[in-house]
Amino acid sequence: MIKIMKSAWVLLFLVLTLSTAKDAQTYNEINKACKKNDAKSCYSLAQLSRKSDDKKKFYRKSCKLGYAKSCTKMADFFDANPDDKDSFNKRVKYHKLGCKGYAEGCRELADLYSFFNEDKEAVPYYKLACEKGSGYGCRQLAWVYEKGNGIQKNTKKSLHYYRQTCLLESSECWFIGEHYVNGTLGVKVDYDKGKQYFETSCRGNSAAGCYKLGNLYYAGKGVERDYAKAKKYYEKSCNRTGSSTRKKGCNNLAVLYEKGKGVKKNRQKAKHYYSLSCKYGYEKACKTLNSLK
Repeated sequence: MIKIMKSAWVLLFLVLTLSTAKDAQTYNEINKACKKNDAKSCYSLAQLSRKSDDKKKFYRKSCKLGYAKSCTKMADFFDANPDDKDSFNKRVKYHKLGCKGYAEGCRELADLYSFFNEDKEAVPYYKLACEKGSGYGCRQLAWVYEKGNGIQKNTKKSLHYYRQTCLLESSECWFIGEHYVNGTLGVKVDYDKGKQYFETSCRGNSAAGCYKLGNLYYAGKGVERDYAKAKKYYEKSCNRTGSSTRKKGCNNLAVLYEKGKGVKKNRQKAKHYYSLSCKYGYEKACKTLNSLK
């Protein structure tokens, strides 16, 4: 037994040693390529570097060599506060350089302008981001056309860009699905189309898409009321990480367990999911949880 354990430790040591040696070899090769002015290699060096100064040095070199993504990364080293004009202008400068070849560079610049309510400046960059393949850029463009922020309201264009969003990012299809369910942006209420968009969004790991699909089955809108299916999609929504909508999925799942809809009544499970929803920031769930104690 002791011999086996020793052999296992020796094997692990060899694997880690070889892995470290391989990493060092890879780093040296990338470093050589960067010294020969290979822009992507300099970007990779920046990604591998732990020190902020080293990252900045390699991103700057990569950007100067024309790698747009590095220019966008360089922007993050400068303050986004307009009161510090020098730093803010440098941030804008690097985002503009990034925008020349990187969709998210355009999108981040548009976000920067939008954050400071400079919507007229933001719109052309959202448009560029969308044209370069950023689903988020298309979504924001759809939103500004819908709300008329920095641009004249245009429901047709808004609908067009929500469709583009869905084509580029399946997880975002719920945005246009919502309009079909509510009959907004000049479209007639069409639960079937809304459902299709929610399904696509849910398959794309969107908590919002799953949650809204669950709502259709819970309310019986455009489908037969089916609490079991509602539970299925609320569960998916609740389990999606990194989404603000998961709190609502958890809350509605708790409601099913509390009321015994599609499942056996289970007070403990109801409290568990209300607790999760509350933890994720849903005040309504916190109040319900307190009333169950």
